[in-house]
Amino acid sequence: MVAKAQNIHSNMLQHSDLDMICLCDAVDHRFKKLCEMYFRVNHEPLFPPAHLDKDMMLWRTMFLRHDEKDFRHTEDEMKSVRRVAEWTLQEKCKLVNEEYVPLDWGDDK
Repeated sequence: MVAKAQNIHSNMLQHSDLDMICLCDAVDHRFKKLCEMYFRVNHEPLFPPAHLDKDMMLWRTMFLRHDEKDFRHTEDEMKSVRRVAEWTLQEKCKLVNEEYVPLDWGDDK
């Protein structure tokens, strides 16, 4: 019971540095461009896979918070924006027939 109580507040809001703010904004921009490109090529809208539903929701929540000038994020939101960024890059590479090279985040998160 003690171990469970220690993890209750492990996902608290923390200050977003400029890198995180720019990453969130860049992923939004690239996701919109990907959707436009996908529609132009395939004549149908792009739907993210079901396994990204939670990540999309967390990333959009953080993006809306940043849009309201509340520059904070949780650990889960940070991981989610990275997964969305990876997926966006993978999909773009498929569309333009480029080799996918995973993003190097520089840490283990």
